[in-house]
Amino acid sequence: MASATLSFLFMLNWATQDSTPTLNFTSFLFVLTSAIALATLQIAHKHN
Repeated sequence: MASATLSFLFMLNWATQDSTPTLNFTSFLFVLTSAIALATLQIAHKHN
């Protein structure tokens, strides 16, 4: 779980370096969705 959080922070930092605000927001949403998907997959994997 910690690795997923670190990856999320790294990708968030990378996404926020874009100069275009709209692309910035889209990247943020994409990263957020990816992080939620990763967390869900990890939780599901632990239960199985």
